[in-house]
Parts: sequence; structure tokens; C-alpha cells
Amino acid sequence: LERAERVLSHLLMLARVVASASAAGLGPVDVAALAKEVTAEMVPAAIGMDIDLGYEGQGPALVSADPVLLAELLRNLLTNAIRYAGRGAHVTVQVQKMQHSIVLAVADNGPGLSQAQMHLAAQLGRGAPRPSPQLIRDQHNGMGLGLAVAVEIATLFKAELRLEQPKTGSGLVASITFAERTQ
Repeated sequence: LERAERVLSHLLMLARVVASASAAGLGPVDVAALAKEVTAEMVPAAIGMDIDLGYEGQGPALVSADPVLLAELLRNLLTNAIRYAGRGAHVTVQVQKMQHSIVLAVADNGPGLSQAQMHLAAQLGRGAPRPSPQLIRDQHNGMGLGLAVAVEIATLFKAELRLEQPKTGSGLVASITFAERTQ
């Protein structure tokens, strides 16, 4: 029953995102402040899974977005990291200001994805309409809907969502690159 409720919730959110795509008017959102807030909100779930959840970044970092949908995107990425990184893992939310962009990332030091799953993840940046449910780690019963919602929201914001292996060690980094909003 809990799984069915989660699937239904993700499908409803996906429908809201698709409906929102036709609504213009994304406003300025401080992604750093929002990321701190959502990270703090997810601490109890992380503690329940024995996950060390942290935040790194400085604000403000303005992007064009809808705050409710941006929070949902981050919640979905954090939920996946907390669920799949494994007990005792470290999950870090990062906000970085680059020269003309803002990067919001969720990094973990869990088992990461297999080579085959990373190949499928690479398709996200090449115009694949939806991520394959095969991206979800084999040992879990996820359907990939949280990731599908995250991709749709990122697309709505004209942002790029990427899944990559960290430069060192094991794990996964889910990053969203936004154009920096100047006002």
C-alpha cells in the first residue's frame, strides 16, 4: 500500500509538472536558501537510515524557477540518495556558483550505479524523453518515477540534470545546472 501511494504521488507530481510547463512566469528563486531548507527537512529521514546528510554552499544563488517544483526536484534526488546510498553513507547537497551558472548537486558515497546504468544515465543529457526505470538500482523495487519527475522539472527550468560518478571514490552525483539569474 505504501509503495502504491508513493507511485501515485509521483504520477500526480509528474502531471502537475507537465501542466506547469505551459504556464510561463518562472520567478527568481534563491536555490541556496531553498537547498538549505529542504536539506534540513530531510534530516529525520537521513537519521532513520543512518545517513550523514550535510549542506555545502554559499548564497544567494538566484535561478529562474518555481520554488515548489524546485523543492520537489531536490526532495526526489535526496530521497533517492538516502534510500540507495546505504546505511552509514554520506550525502551532501551542494550549491556552487560558476561563472554564468549555478550548480545544485546531491552527492553520495554509496555503491553508485553499474556501468550499464551509467550508460543509460548518460542518455538523459542527449534528449531522452524520460529516464529508463532500469536506472534504479537492481536491489530496490523503485520504478524510476522520482527521477522522471526530477528530469521533467529540470527541463521546465531549462536546466540540465546529469547523473555522474564522483571524481574520486564510489557513489553518485546528481547535478542540475541552471543559468544564473542576474535579477
